[in-house]
Amino acid sequence: MLARAAEARDGTTGVHIEHVRDLAAELARAVGVAEPQVQEIAWSAMLHDVGKLRVPDRVLLKPGSLNDEEWAIIRQHPVWGEELLAGDGGFALARQIARWHHENWDGSGYPDGLRRDAIPLAARIVRVVDVFDALRSERPYKPAWSLDRTLEELVRMRGTGLDPELLDLFLGSQGFSRH
Repeated sequence: MLARAAEARDGTTGVHIEHVRDLAAELARAVGVAEPQVQEIAWSAMLHDVGKLRVPDRVLLKPGSLNDEEWAIIRQHPVWGEELLAGDGGFALARQIARWHHENWDGSGYPDGLRRDAIPLAARIVRVVDVFDALRSERPYKPAWSLDRTLEELVRMRGTGLDPELLDLFLGSQGFSRH
C-alpha cells in the first residue's frame, strides 16, 4: 500500500512499481539468487521510491527541469524512504533498497556516494531495472523513451552509473543484445 501511494502521487498509478518488482525478480534469478531471496528482493523493490511520499507536489509533479533547490529535495527521498520503513525488522532489505537505489557503480550517486560492491546487491539490481523502466515511462518532466534510446543510455551508464555485470545480465535476460 505504501508503494502504491508513493507511485500514485506522480501519476504512474503503480505500473512502475510492478515493472520494477518483476524485472528485479528476473534479474535476481539471472544472478543466481535463491528463490526465497528473489521474492524478498521483488517485494522489497516495490518500496524503492516510498520516500517520495515526503517530496512536495510542486517538486515531484513539476514539468520540466528542476532547479538546484528542487534537486536537493529529490535527493532526500532515499533517506526518507529508509526512515519511513524503520522500526520493523521485516523491512530490512526494503530499507537498503530505498536508501541505496540511486548509488552509482563509480561512487557518484546519492545519498552516500557508495561505490561498487559497497552498494548492496539488491540495491544494484533495483538501480538497473529502475533506470530502464523510468526511461521507458512517461514522467511529468519527460516523454517515454524509445527502446533503442533507452538501451543506448543503459550502455552509456555501464560501469559508471550501473554495475556492468548486472547490466549485461539484465540485457541478456531481456533478450537485448549489448548495444
